[in-house]
Amino acid sequence: MSRRGDHDRSVTATEVVVVGASAAGLTAAEAIRAAGHDGPITVIGREVSPPYVRPALSKALLHGTSTAEAVCMPPPQDDVAVRLGEEAVGLDRMSRRVFLASGAALRYDKLVIATGARARTMRPDGRGETVLRSLGDALAVRITLGQIGTAVIVGGGFVGFELASACVAAGVRPTILTRHAGLVPRLGAELSALLTRTAAAHAVDVQCGIDEVSLEGDPVCAVSTLRGATFEADLVITAIGCRPNIEWLAGSGAPLDHGVLADDRCRVDAAISAAGDVARLGGRDRTPFWTAALDQAKVAGAALIRGDEVARYAPSDFVWTEGFGLTVSVLGPLPAQGVAETLEGDLAESSALLRWRNGDACTVAAVNRRISRRKLRNLFTEEPQRTPLTAVGQSDIDSGVVDDN
Repeated sequence: MSRRGDHDRSVTATEVVVVGASAAGLTAAEAIRAAGHDGPITVIGREVSPPYVRPALSKALLHGTSTAEAVCMPPPQDDVAVRLGEEAVGLDRMSRRVFLASGAALRYDKLVIATGARARTMRPDGRGETVLRSLGDALAVRITLGQIGTAVIVGGGFVGFELASACVAAGVRPTILTRHAGLVPRLGAELSALLTRTAAAHAVDVQCGIDEVSLEGDPVCAVSTLRGATFEADLVITAIGCRPNIEWLAGSGAPLDHGVLADDRCRVDAAISAAGDVARLGGRDRTPFWTAALDQAKVAGAALIRGDEVARYAPSDFVWTEGFGLTVSVLGPLPAQGVAETLEGDLAESSALLRWRNGDACTVAAVNRRISRRKLRNLFTEEPQRTPLTAVGQSDIDSGVVDDN
C-alpha cells in the first residue's frame, strides 16, 4: 500500500514514524535526532490542532488566563514532518506499515507509539457526556462556564479538583461527586484533606462516598446515586480518568494489557518503542502525567537508535495540581505514606514544605512554595536550608514555576 518511491528511499535512509503528535511524540522525535538519526522522521496525529501542553487545559486555559495559541508547543525542527488529522487504524509489524483512516499506509524502519489516552466515560459510547481531555474539550467547557450557573463534576481526582476551581472562578456553583473520603486521594491523606478543605472553603459542595451513579439525559443533565439521591445541574462533567488509545493495535501482535507493554528502555521490540500515557513500562502501571510522558519519550527515542547504550527509564513520580489559589507539587511514591515531617512553613496555613519517609521510600511536597523538581529531589536525603522558600501565587503558576531547573 506504500508507493514504490517510499520503498526505494528506505534502502538508503532509515525511516522513522511516530504515531501521536503529542508532547511525547514530538519529544521522542527530538530525541531520535539527538541520538544521531539523520533519516526521515514523520509524526502523525489524529487531532487537527497543533500539539499542545495538556496540563494547561484544566488550569490556565480553563480559567481564561491563557489562550489556545499560548498552550501550543513550539513546532519541531524543519526536518521533522508533522501530519495532522491523520489517524492510525492498524499496524502490520511484519511488513512494517502503519495503516491510516484515509486508506493510505506509512512504511517504517523504526516506530514510536505515542497515541496517548482519551477520557474515560461512564457510558460505553460516551453519548451525551462532557469530558475534559483535548484542547477542543477545554475550549468548549470554558465557553459553557460563562453561560451557566451550576455544574456537577463526577470524579474528585486532579481534573475534578481543577475543574471545580475553574467553575468557581467563572461564578458557577460546582458539586463534586467522589467515591473516596476526599479529593485527589492519590496524594495521600494529609494533602487530600488540604485540597478538600480548600475546595469546601470556596463553596464547593464536595460529596464523598458516592460509589455507584448513573447519568440522566442526553446531553447529561443529572446524576443519580444508588441510594436514590439526584444531583441536577446546567452542566455535568465526567472526570474519572483516562483509557489508553490501543484499539488501533488490535491484531498487530504488539503486547497489550491496559496499555502498550514495553521494557525499561521503552522498547516493545528492536524496531518499536512506546512512551507517554499509552505505555506501561517494566511491568508497572501507566503513569498518565506530563513529566512522565516527556521523560519516557526521551528514553524511547534515544533507545530506538542507540539501544542498550541508553540508560533505563527511571520514574520520577512527579505530579502537581493547582486550584483556588493553591498549588501542590509532589515528588516521590504516591500516596504519601506515614506522618508528614514539616521542613518549612505550616500546612494549616497552606504554605509548607513536607517530607514523608516510609522505609526506603521518600515523598516530598511543596505547598504554595516556589521550588523546582531538582530541588525537591535533593530533599530526599538532605536537610533544607532554613531560609524560607518563596510563597507562590497564581501568576507564578501560570508562568510555569514548576520546572526542572
